[in-house]
Amino acid sequence: MVPAFRSSSSPSPRPRSARTGSRPAPPGQTPFAFARFDAGSGPAVYSSDTLNLLQRWNGTTWSSVPSSPVGSSDLAVGGLGFGGPERLYSISIYSTVYSFDGTTTTYLPGVGNLNPWPPVIAVLDDGLGAGNAVFVGGQMSVNGGPYSTHVARWNGTSWAELGGAISSVRAFESFDDGAGRRLYAAGGFTQAGEVARWSGSSWESLPGPRLEGTVTSLRVHDDGTGPALYACGEFTLPVSARVVKWNGSQWTAVGAAFNSSVYRLASFDDGSGPALYATGLFTSVGAVPAAHIARWNGTAWSALGAGLDGSAQAMLPATDRASGAPELFVAGNFLNAGGSPASHVARWRGCSFDVFCAGDGADPQVVACPCGNVGGPGRGCANSVNANGAELVASGLPVVAQDTLTLATNGVTGSFALFFQGDAFEGNGTGALLGDGVRCVGGNLRRLGTRAASGGVATHGFASGSSIASIGLVPAAGGVEYYQAWYRNAASYCTSDTFNLTNGVRVLWVP
Repeated sequence: MVPAFRSSSSPSPRPRSARTGSRPAPPGQTPFAFARFDAGSGPAVYSSDTLNLLQRWNGTTWSSVPSSPVGSSDLAVGGLGFGGPERLYSISIYSTVYSFDGTTTTYLPGVGNLNPWPPVIAVLDDGLGAGNAVFVGGQMSVNGGPYSTHVARWNGTSWAELGGAISSVRAFESFDDGAGRRLYAAGGFTQAGEVARWSGSSWESLPGPRLEGTVTSLRVHDDGTGPALYACGEFTLPVSARVVKWNGSQWTAVGAAFNSSVYRLASFDDGSGPALYATGLFTSVGAVPAAHIARWNGTAWSALGAGLDGSAQAMLPATDRASGAPELFVAGNFLNAGGSPASHVARWRGCSFDVFCAGDGADPQVVACPCGNVGGPGRGCANSVNANGAELVASGLPVVAQDTLTLATNGVTGSFALFFQGDAFEGNGTGALLGDGVRCVGGNLRRLGTRAASGGVATHGFASGSSIASIGLVPAAGGVEYYQAWYRNAASYCTSDTFNLTNGVRVLWVP
């Protein structure tokens, strides 16, 4: 699969033909933070800024969330203790903390901030036996005390100070280095350096040479050699680097050097395997041009397409609600993502294949199957043998120069399937009735050929020794093409016609 920045500027969820792009920014300021939270209707992405209500993404548009916290500089999601109900927690620049259950916002009294600087919040397990708790970092007063606290913990009923010689806190993470899970924090620790862990009574230094510099983000990530703690920022000791890795005994630089600051890290699998993502002011990593965002696969850093035209300050791994494809939300001071206009918010989409125009009745924009013969999820209309209908799936790499794309059916009736290609969604996104099914593919149609079917399975493309890109005359520059399969069906079923169709598959080709 070949990932890309995805265009989401259309007001409808119909397929788009652009390879790269953005989604409309939420109303108000540039988002400070993202969170993925289920308020009862399924997981959704929420964003915050320092002036407005939370914003929620429904798959096509952002909207304000009534009765949600206002002016949040950071967000966190989790259930307290062991298996407590999940809540969305927010913190303002003045360290006021709120809990949101999807309908009601509850103020958690007891902390207040001295200076208007962005504090941080996390819901994590500190490994001390009580399960998850809310941790906040800033310059605070706890329970009416002096404004000298920098870390506080909320257990569901009260706040407690996690004291020590600390001048600032910028990030939290929960990590097991082999000796048990502990809470890690990044900031200014007088005795422990830039990163310290909480023992239950004090902040302690990590073994080995201290990390010196400024940490802006912590993230646990497994690059294939086991989970490790990663940090980004500006470091001078024990290595001069901007992204470093802690393996339980020492800090080491991660790959080549960045040419400028790194602000945030995220661990995300875009479909090609887990990777570490970094964003910041940089425009290259070593000799590799990478505009403000880059990906570490465990061996080397690489660019994400054309990247961003400005730095980002928030990243969130998520899943597209419609297709289930992985996507990475990014927000920051940029106006273009992947070479297309972007208003401060974009998503890196991890999958080159999208099922569209299924006969399952899930998409109200798609015309209903002709005889009420609704198929299974993501499949075509039901046929005389299979009540779930026939399915078309794609696999391989849709790379024009090195095409390994394979199209395969499942559940067709008859002895063969006819594969065809188009450059548009038929009916401008509605499809059109044809035989016992719905034709999804429109525009300039091209017949790709018939393939024998056995047990409902017919295969075309790389797995059967042919090239879809070559047969379909896919442009060398790539682009979006639409695919479907036609097959024979019993005359006594549904309409008087003797054929049916699978669902459609949209494929994003790259050069």
